[in-house]
Amino acid sequence: MAVASATISDNEQTNNAPDDDDDWIDTKAMALKLTEELRRYHIPQAVFAKKVLNRSQGTLSDLLRKPKPWNEMRLGKAIFKRMKEWLELPEVKRIPQLRMEDSRAKRSNSESDVEAAPSKKIRRQFTETQKRTLFAIFKETKKPTKDMQKAVAEELGLDLNSVANFFMNARRRHTDA
Repeated sequence: MAVASATISDNEQTNNAPDDDDDWIDTKAMALKLTEELRRYHIPQAVFAKKVLNRSQGTLSDLLRKPKPWNEMRLGKAIFKRMKEWLELPEVKRIPQLRMEDSRAKRSNSESDVEAAPSKKIRRQFTETQKRTLFAIFKETKKPTKDMQKAVAEELGLDLNSVANFFMNARRRHTDA
């Protein structure tokens, strides 16, 4: 039994300590340090992940939250190496580059929001004659047929949707009639 116990503790030591790999990185410490840097300089994870690591924000978030020990990694080592290289750069080089990227991203997002936002529909206002005519028809017929609505729309110079909306709104507003 003592032999099995010694073997387990030997394995635990090798998982946490650098092996023969010259590039060994303490992934937990690296994740904490990078998180602090990103917070200190108000750099969004999405910008850092895209610009420095060429990965998604979700991938970076997972790596920072639950870093695997170095010797258990296969594919993630390159990402941690890039993090280390970035942290070793002088602040003068690494921070302004990401801040510029962040401000560009914000600017392009706000511009695309303006372009993507549908223009607000202009409120249709009826003339007095149109209103009187529509209300007179409404008093006689609460729910005119589509053909009747088309005829009214043509007569008053309105589109069919405006006339249909008028009658629908009038029925809602004048439920007592």
